[in-house]
Amino acid sequence: MKKLQRLFLLCLFGITGVASWAQEECPNDEIWYTSSDGNVVTPYSSSDFGASIVSNTYSDGKGVIKFDGDVTSIDSLAFYRCSSLTSVILGNSVTSIGGRAFSGCSSLTTATLGNSVTSIGASAFYGCSSLTSINIPNSVTSIGPYAFRGCEGLTDIYVHWQTPLSPGHFVFRDVDTNRCILHVPLGTAEAYRNANVWKDFGTIVEDEEVAIESVTTGSNAKQAKKEAIYTLSEVKVSNATKGIYIIGGKKVMVK
Repeated sequence: MKKLQRLFLLCLFGITGVASWAQEECPNDEIWYTSSDGNVVTPYSSSDFGASIVSNTYSDGKGVIKFDGDVTSIDSLAFYRCSSLTSVILGNSVTSIGGRAFSGCSSLTTATLGNSVTSIGASAFYGCSSLTSINIPNSVTSIGPYAFRGCEGLTDIYVHWQTPLSPGHFVFRDVDTNRCILHVPLGTAEAYRNANVWKDFGTIVEDEEVAIESVTTGSNAKQAKKEAIYTLSEVKVSNATKGIYIIGGKKVMVK
């Protein structure tokens, strides 16, 4: 488990150090990010986030876009060709990522999607050539065509479905599937080797870190021994809705 947590943090902030805020919970009314030039990254003005932008500031190596309510979606083209964007952390209220939302973000190395995302639109991360790993939460039920096309830097993809999801066509086009490792839950490698799209990966690894160790309800997860609750990318959250979390050092599915 710790190996997976370290991997995501190192990918997000580099091997020289990890910012303390990376382990905190991104509020639902904010989007956190980093940029290569230390300047504000501005989304398209017409983008719909389910709430209106109140402020967008950058200081101490952290960008914060503040909204007047919960962010429920990342609209199509929201960060299209924001070439200085290097990382982004979404809150757990986000349920959808629109088409081409991050397309052309050539410096983006990592994206923390949150645990409520259900859909990733067509070409959402098209051309994110610096993206090295992606953790797709099991809350995702649809991935549009070309969603990760041109993500040539991908070396690790983490998925958590017991039954392989059927994504859109050419979702990983131009990704070197012979080099990129697909990480799946224990006992599911054979299913992925026989599933369209996923069978194209030359290396499919069953990870203990990706396996479900127990199942509980949201209320029990919050109350059980008052354990701290973290997402798979080690972002602390105050409560657990439906999804997979790290609770008490164990991988737990919350129903």
